[in-house]
Amino acid sequence: MELQNISEDDIEGIADSSSILARGKRYYKTNRVKSLQYKDGEIMAKVIGSDTYTIEIRIDEEEIEAEC
Repeated sequence: MELQNISEDDIEGIADSSSILARGKRYYKTNRVKSLQYKDGEIMAKVIGSDTYTIEIRIDEEEIEAEC
């Protein structure tokens, strides 16, 4: 699996809860996702929520991993 091929279903599969998934979609739709970058096999973005934080998404042994 390649990072550029991640689907919405894949993202739903790694979301810890439906409320986190809904918040992520809302942040995306309201332009709170900033400085989206693809570098060295990772996707990194700054997200403006109650604080500003960094999201990292990568593929490890065909499994999607995400940290924020």
